[in-house]
Amino acid sequence: MHRILKRGAPFAVAALFALAGLAIAQDREFVFARMSDSDNLDPHAGAGGMINHRVNVNIFEPLVWKDGETGELIGVLAESWEAIDELTWEFRLREGVTFHNGERFDAQAVKYNLERITDPDFETVDKFPEQVPLDRVEIVDDYTVRVITTEPVPVLLSHMTRNGGYMVAPEHYANTPMDELALHPIGTGPFRFVSWVRDDRITLEANDDYWRGRPEIDRLVFRAIPEAATRVAELRTGGVHASMDIPADFIPDIDAADGVNVVAVEGFGRKHMGINQNRHEALADPLVRRAIQHAVDVDTLIVALRDGLTSRMATMVNPPNHHPDLEPFAYDPELARELLAEAGWPDGFSITLGAGTEPDTQLALAVGSYLDEVGIEVEDVEVWEWGQYIQVLGERDLPGLYVLAFGGAENTPETDMWAIHPDRQTNSTNWHDDEWYALESELGSTFDPDRRQELNYRLQEIMHEQNPWLWLWREPLIFGVSDAVEWTPRADDHPYFYEARFLDD
Repeated sequence: MHRILKRGAPFAVAALFALAGLAIAQDREFVFARMSDSDNLDPHAGAGGMINHRVNVNIFEPLVWKDGETGELIGVLAESWEAIDELTWEFRLREGVTFHNGERFDAQAVKYNLERITDPDFETVDKFPEQVPLDRVEIVDDYTVRVITTEPVPVLLSHMTRNGGYMVAPEHYANTPMDELALHPIGTGPFRFVSWVRDDRITLEANDDYWRGRPEIDRLVFRAIPEAATRVAELRTGGVHASMDIPADFIPDIDAADGVNVVAVEGFGRKHMGINQNRHEALADPLVRRAIQHAVDVDTLIVALRDGLTSRMATMVNPPNHHPDLEPFAYDPELARELLAEAGWPDGFSITLGAGTEPDTQLALAVGSYLDEVGIEVEDVEVWEWGQYIQVLGERDLPGLYVLAFGGAENTPETDMWAIHPDRQTNSTNWHDDEWYALESELGSTFDPDRRQELNYRLQEIMHEQNPWLWLWREPLIFGVSDAVEWTPRADDHPYFYEARFLDD
């Protein structure tokens, strides 16, 4: 941790051209740059969240997934499914699928996988065991399986689209030490694992036996490049074909270059500053938390920090499930001061802000300047390395306001609002509301669509009244992409490369 005194200017991209890698010589090797490396490629056990998913989604597959454009559920390893009753789901599996090591995918494989991740003795931080309270898995025949839960799970299919529902090769995972499984993933996906050089690159190769047909690219390389300027330089000089984690500051550099383009998608991730009520008594007061909403000019921050590529949010629930009548809070510093006085803090108070990456530090400093103007003095902005930040987040001990983003790949009300659930370990707000807690529990077991919408909207209204977050925006996913390739990013932040191809093929 250290004190950040001022926002630093971005590194000059031109100055880093000398450090850029040579243009890629191999044919059909697609190189993708990202900010950091994975920590574990076992989809059931890894703690790195989206950092791991972005690789794993190309190696492993679930029974069902969501279409990258429409968000509708589509069959992958399951051809069809049916809710037999509120506790029983039946899946008809795709035949003729094999894992990368030759093992057969069938009902027994599904049974192994679901029992593996929900085993109480299996060490995982994944939320799947809580979301899917498994009673048992029944094998009807080789390619038909029934999943029986102890409680109704209306959105079970959406839960199974994520890493907890990825299918791993049973024999390999049952007979290999856990530390080796983290380094040697085996799934059924379009690419198979080749090698991993820590903090440098993960290399995959096309799965010749993939059930949908072989990918058009031969190799897929994920490079870890922490510095944004270096990622952009590598893109411009041909060292990579596409890069994610492009800060808005660098969009002009890409726009000015030949042979590369910016591709932006408004993603499902919700950027916010959590408000830790345990860090100052003032933050436990809903009036103070509302004052914070009015104190910050979010629209200006979107233009300054995200190049205007996204929109403000009034609720943490993504479209189409968001409450249509809720509006973002207007920037009104005078009203913020009035609310602080009404809450008993006419002279304001002092807090610390927190961030886990350099771009987030810039955001924290900008928010801090607005808070200072209404009397909330920002004494310090504490910055951690990302791994340390996640650890402190899990301890629920981050500063008074802290920068974070939660993904929303499942795109259901339950999973979107799980980010703020009092039982979630990585919820450092320490916020609890009895009505919200009870209604959220009811939503999680309700199949009736009318009642589900009623519950969903009321839950969002409570959050809009209570404001456990400083609501910011839906995080735009900004990519740089070479003109030499054809590849379309997904809004759920899962870079998927099965359909990627070189335009000169």
